[in-house]
Amino acid sequence: MSLEKPKIAANELKSKAILVGGKRIISSSTEIDFYPNIFLDISTYFSGISHKYKNPEKITGLVSGLGAEIIDALARAHGKVDSKKGTILQLPNNKGDVYEEEVTECVSKISKIINIQRVPSGTKRVGHIPIDVDESYKQKIKLISCDAGENGSKLEKITDIGRTAASFGTATLRKVIIKTFSRLLSRTIQTMYNEDLISPKSRICISGRQTFPEFQIEETIKHLKSTGFEKIADNTVFIKNPACFGFFN
Repeated sequence: MSLEKPKIAANELKSKAILVGGKRIISSSTEIDFYPNIFLDISTYFSGISHKYKNPEKITGLVSGLGAEIIDALARAHGKVDSKKGTILQLPNNKGDVYEEEVTECVSKISKIINIQRVPSGTKRVGHIPIDVDESYKQKIKLISCDAGENGSKLEKITDIGRTAASFGTATLRKVIIKTFSRLLSRTIQTMYNEDLISPKSRICISGRQTFPEFQIEETIKHLKSTGFEKIADNTVFIKNPACFGFFN
């Protein structure tokens, strides 16, 4: 696959690197026996790519926008995390009980702020990422966005919701983060399914800037199955930072 200058989205090159790197990681794995055709990477920004099954040169969709920045915004609600540039990596280990009712309420409020959709015509940026919607139509590639407000304008509102969760303890805040992450992925998959970028036969590779803890993987798979994507959930794998394997030989 050619890693040429991006034309549709500024993160297009990274999305292609994730595809190439993901396939390299999976091909060397003894635990994964299939090749995905959907790659979703939740780093600070959300990068994703889909292609025709068994035809990686035929790109059908790209994902751009906010990724782990949404999760980091929640983490910054905690007193031990830098309020300006802190990330989920600074969040202390779980302590105390989880207040499930508060978790449900906070996650619901956050879901209403996060917007995942096919990018409307005329949009110039999503989650701070420059895009060219006209070019996506020319290339017949569907562009999916993830944002909080306009270019992250409502991230502070997400932090405010995180402060409510944090007032019930670290364990409650972390549970909100886990569920928010799972729902973000599930809604992205639902949107791509609605746009015919994903089918029940699709195989998905999910990655991030760090190794996903087992409880996060379990929650994500559980939520996918609860929303009717049982087969897709069974054909989903999680890996760490494939982009570096795609950019460099």
